[in-house]
Amino acid sequence: MNDLTLHEHDPAAVRTELWLTLARAFRPPLDPLTAAAVCEVLADDLADLAAEAGFTADDSLAGIRAAAAATSDAQDLLVLYSGLFLMPPTPARLNIGIYLDGVTNGPALDAMDLWRARYGVRQRDDFKDMADHLALQLEFMAYLASLGEEEALRSYANTFLLPALPKIVAALDASGAGDTLYRHLLAYTLASLQPLSDAGDADPRSKRQQRRHDTHHGVWRHCSVCAKPFAREKEVRIMAKALAQAGLPALHLDRCPDCRDPTQGALPSIKR
Repeated sequence: MNDLTLHEHDPAAVRTELWLTLARAFRPPLDPLTAAAVCEVLADDLADLAAEAGFTADDSLAGIRAAAAATSDAQDLLVLYSGLFLMPPTPARLNIGIYLDGVTNGPALDAMDLWRARYGVRQRDDFKDMADHLALQLEFMAYLASLGEEEALRSYANTFLLPALPKIVAALDASGAGDTLYRHLLAYTLASLQPLSDAGDADPRSKRQQRRHDTHHGVWRHCSVCAKPFAREKEVRIMAKALAQAGLPALHLDRCPDCRDPTQGALPSIKR
């Protein structure tokens, strides 16, 4: 599924190929040739890519090899994929927004759209799933890697992928699907992203605050007094609608909590 000989000694090209390979693996296995590659050569490709990229994923690679060997053909792979992610009741979803917001079509989806728009990227017409599908996120990570956008890679991974993927893994484990090909692929994907993790930084709260105020992660309302971004526009609109339905004024929502009259209340904090 990849050609490492083209990328030797080029870390950006290796990471680009790594995440593109994973993106293809997480798409619905409708193409028989792609499905055959997943079953027959994917584990070897991922082992080479891990070695080139400099991360360790021995356990997940062993799981991928064993699960792929037990998958007899493309039809088996499609049945597995459908049972895990498509046919209700599914044990898990590959739409990561629901693991970030708790709902579909939440603020995370808007933020992902804004990130892609910033880089002039749009969803391919032949991919019919929602824009928060894991395959699309990995394709975007590959694109950022190809541009050498290290800070953008770190920010995108820590904002979207690293918080969501452990929850998908946990959902599969809880359903008894912990030893399936895709569960091991998710573990491998997490290992590939760990070098970008903010975990263990001296002041992770500061990092989270910076990301929360990064307008690339959503359309933000700026305070009319101090100009500081303090809440997403979508959240402010929801609050304003609730106040209007209750017959209460909402003019104070143009100000951040620091600049607002304490008697007027504050928007609820948004946990990240």
